[in-house]
Amino acid sequence: MMFRPRESYDQRVLQAHLTITPTPARLRYVEDVFGNCVGIATFAGRAKELTFESRVELEHDPAPAFSVWEGEAEAHAGAMPVAYSPEDLPDLSRSMERHYADADRTVELWARRFVRPVGPTSLRALLSEMTWEIHANFAYQPRPDGSAQAPEQTLRLGRGSCRDFAILMIEAARSLGLAARFVSGYV
Repeated sequence: MMFRPRESYDQRVLQAHLTITPTPARLRYVEDVFGNCVGIATFAGRAKELTFESRVELEHDPAPAFSVWEGEAEAHAGAMPVAYSPEDLPDLSRSMERHYADADRTVELWARRFVRPVGPTSLRALLSEMTWEIHANFAYQPRPDGSAQAPEQTLRLGRGSCRDFAILMIEAARSLGLAARFVSGYV
């Protein structure tokens, strides 16, 4: 079982308490290859019910997204259009390529709705508005197996799983000439 959150530079576990009913005959913890704390419980007999109650107190102090550090804004905190340096383009090119067909420019046209018609468009505002649009107008549909659906399909259906929404946002950003890639905390 994994109930204890990972500690990191911005998160520290202050207290963690696990109550298991019935009480296990043996309980030990190991760290897996991904740094997760994994509890392994063995029991002496059978029971009609098995319950786990996990209480965790954290100190969480993340840096705000798009924050300024030592007087310099992060590169992604700027505005569109983004001008990547020639030195960075070879490393970013794969993250800028579209990975899904968009023959009717459906995804691009959806993404362009979030670009200001006049003046610069804040990347922070653009990504926030896309996120709120998905939250407000798309239905969440859990789908634990299979690959992500195409972004055009997510737009057409108005529903999808977390990974479908992530792929939609990535492809929308790429349609605007931005570098975007998928990064997950899940293993």
